[in-house]
Amino acid sequence: MERKEKILWGLLVLEFVVFIKSLSEGLVMAPFVLDSISKVLLVSLPIVLFILHAAWTLPISRGIAFILIAVTTGLIFEIIGLESGIIFGGYYEYYLGGWTMFKVPLLVVLFWAVFIYSGYCITTSFLYWLGKDKPNKKQNNLYLLAPLILLDGLIVVTIDLFLDPLFVKLGAWKWLGGGAYFDVPLGNFFGWFMVAIISTGIFRLFEYFKDKEVKTLNKSLFLTPVLGYGLLAISLAILGLQNQMRRLSIIGSLLILPIVIINIALFIRRKIRAG
Repeated sequence: MERKEKILWGLLVLEFVVFIKSLSEGLVMAPFVLDSISKVLLVSLPIVLFILHAAWTLPISRGIAFILIAVTTGLIFEIIGLESGIIFGGYYEYYLGGWTMFKVPLLVVLFWAVFIYSGYCITTSFLYWLGKDKPNKKQNNLYLLAPLILLDGLIVVTIDLFLDPLFVKLGAWKWLGGGAYFDVPLGNFFGWFMVAIISTGIFRLFEYFKDKEVKTLNKSLFLTPVLGYGLLAISLAILGLQNQMRRLSIIGSLLILPIVIINIALFIRRKIRAG
């Protein structure tokens, strides 16, 4: 295993250890309330892992490009949404504190990129476990882009279906007009879907016409975002239970964990067939 791969797997293990430690300390407040080292690590480790994964599993210039596309798209939609109330189904306000960009918390901007990249990686990992590469001009399979981009978006939306109601309950932000889904407007999830498919759509189209794989990369490294996605689901489920949102914990777990289980099963099948 190469040094870069060891670092990424090490960060994922560290994130798991920090998560277990936080549970043992009785993590009952939202992770964004950074009042302990454990909570700082819970928030910062996924960002570090995402940046390194993007830089090392893609050519580094493309990793940077992905980050910029996702951050810029998320920021533009957030600015319009905060001012107009039309992008995400209603007006809302953030109460996260810290640095902001045009009234949008920096933490929100960064996690837009983390979540969108997670969707992209999980979809791509399904391709790899099925023995296929990303669509490219040489293979003349442009028709595959649409289902891949749609799946990117749907995976990102599963995160928000779990995360948004919980963080509203915890006071991270507020929907001024409420909403039909745990006090969140349904239009919010359409907005998330649009941000995700625009971001990954731009990047996947570029990849299609300018194919450039990292040939020496061990593709099993794409399992790390899948496991991070599963760890996020478990974290949110526990936070939901701690905050009397049992139904949300059940719904969110049923949305995310099957994706993780199927992905891991396909990965194991690929390994067995490869001998």
